[in-house]
Amino acid sequence: MVDPKDVPNFEEPEPTPVKWLLVGFRRDLDDMINEVDKWVAPGSTLTLLSPHDEEERIEVLMSGGLNKEMLTPGQANCSIIFETGNPVLLRDLERLANPAIQDFDAIIVLTESEEGKPILNSDSRTLVTALLIRDIQKRCNSIKTLCCEILDPRTENLIKLAKLDDFISTNNMVSMALGQIAEESDIHGLLQDIFSPEGSEMHIKDIRLYAVEGETLNWWEIVARARMRGEVAMGFIKPELTGGLGIPILNPGNEAQKDVFPHTKNARLVWKYGDQLIVLSED
Repeated sequence: MVDPKDVPNFEEPEPTPVKWLLVGFRRDLDDMINEVDKWVAPGSTLTLLSPHDEEERIEVLMSGGLNKEMLTPGQANCSIIFETGNPVLLRDLERLANPAIQDFDAIIVLTESEEGKPILNSDSRTLVTALLIRDIQKRCNSIKTLCCEILDPRTENLIKLAKLDDFISTNNMVSMALGQIAEESDIHGLLQDIFSPEGSEMHIKDIRLYAVEGETLNWWEIVARARMRGEVAMGFIKPELTGGLGIPILNPGNEAQKDVFPHTKNARLVWKYGDQLIVLSED
């Protein structure tokens, strides 16, 4: 039992417009794009890069239920920009100019499975695209968020060899979720809440929402303050503990984190601006 006192009187700054790039195309993308529009600030843009014809993509997305206001700048939070090109060709990636690859705030690379061909072939194209994008970012000294989707878990080994850690193995994730539900049916409600757009998800938030600058608190006190905000604290990012690398420390104090956080949950730490808390919350 701890006495965490009140959470600080701190308000997060208003979100600013962002520039997203979505590489690849699927017939069910309308749901993902509609959700993006709900989360971003007005004035944001979403660029869709694919070798498919622009008119064909618009027709497919509109028939699936895409918010048509996103096709007109200023009518929705996020407006769509269509770009046509082959994402496995460096010249087509470098051709993007408004904005350029290095200027996007976040990039998502989707895997397009080809009928009759092994999934590993599709993953290989995704990996090539991700490597080309990362190379452009490095040359421009502008490393931004890059996340790629893979379908075959075996591709994870190639990604690790390439020193890319921003990926989601969708088929593997679904398999693990089904396995958990088979073992314990009560977990279905939790997974449904996490994976649904309306439910909770993981967020990385400013530590100033939970502690004032220079305040000394242990993990239990941080957990209690997060609970006061209706959130579940899962870990934190404290650059000074990881040589400035900003490595996430999840469930601090357990054996798996001993290399980066050789303390217990009762260890008192000084929290300061720049630290972040990883929480499960609705917003």
